[in-house]
Amino acid sequence: MSARKTDVSQSDVAKHKRSINRLWVIPLAGLAVVMFLVIDEWLQPSYQAKAAREWFEEVVASSSAFYERSEVLNAFCHLEGYAVPHLIRYVNGHTSRLDKAYGAFLSMLPNRLRAALPAPRDDSYYYSRRFPALELLGYIGRLQRFKLETGEPIVKTSVASAVPSLRIALKDGNADIRVFAVQTLWFIGPPAGPVVPDLIKLAENPNERGALEAVQAFGTVGPAASNAVELLTKIAISGRADAGAAVESIVSLGQTARSAAPALVPLLSHADERMRTRAARALAHFGITPDDAVPALVQLRQSTNTWLKTVATLALWNRNLSDNDFKAELTSALESEMAGPLAWSIGHLPGKATAFLPEIQRLSNHTNADVRRIATNALRKILLNHP
Repeated sequence: MSARKTDVSQSDVAKHKRSINRLWVIPLAGLAVVMFLVIDEWLQPSYQAKAAREWFEEVVASSSAFYERSEVLNAFCHLEGYAVPHLIRYVNGHTSRLDKAYGAFLSMLPNRLRAALPAPRDDSYYYSRRFPALELLGYIGRLQRFKLETGEPIVKTSVASAVPSLRIALKDGNADIRVFAVQTLWFIGPPAGPVVPDLIKLAENPNERGALEAVQAFGTVGPAASNAVELLTKIAISGRADAGAAVESIVSLGQTARSAAPALVPLLSHADERMRTRAARALAHFGITPDDAVPALVQLRQSTNTWLKTVATLALWNRNLSDNDFKAELTSALESEMAGPLAWSIGHLPGKATAFLPEIQRLSNHTNADVRRIATNALRKILLNHP
């Protein structure tokens, strides 16, 4: 009888010890979270004595879009790559076990001490931060893309490090998250190359909320989106609502999308003048204008729309570089309000653009920052082909 009592008491003692051990887990986990938050705050990059987290929380709390607030734009412009790791953590953020342990830890504390510590992070906390995180990553991605185009160094972390997280977001069950993720990749451009197959799947479905943005993204991704040219060509002639966007992406891809030329020729006679303009510009960017496009391009040169006339002239000049009349018209256009867009188009023809080298060099010192950036990028392409 005494042996049985001893067995029972030893079992109770063991259970009691395990209960005590479990009780320590929650406070220790809570303390770990507090230490993490303190260290994380200490390591945060800052601008004007405010950590990246503080600037981000301002965006979250604000009722207006971040791009409408110059002080926030300036902050993330200066933080740039330093803010990228902080933003990535919210792209697919959700409540973790550590968050739950911290919440349980707080519930054990007196009210006064609990009020002094950060509030626990639940699903609503992370959801409210996913959209601004995606928008800001897109803003930084665009900034870094422009820098790379002009040969400027980027600051700290490349936004390319966000691409794996954005790929996961493309498969999110929330359509709005998918749209924001695609828009972010659209702004990022070339570093988004690894997710082109995922973007193709989205763009193939005209009923997908992010289809338009996926179509647009191929244009900024550049040569890495060569596998999307076939799909873009089909969309361009399909009559889909995003057909114009497909041609715009073909325009941006330039010689990478040269295989689309035969399909674009009929679009030179499209009822929509914007579509005629896009098709003519795309053919101009290919560097080799098909014979069957010539009659329509000659007709477009009679247009009262000066930009349409200019891109048609550029497409025809591709066939006859010695035509002084064409060259004179294009040189004159580079001195007009069309200077930026035309310099961008000429930048797609680095092998032939030396004919306009003096004009492009002059535009690289233009008073308008956008024209200056476009011309500098075009000049860099020209000089890479003709050092």
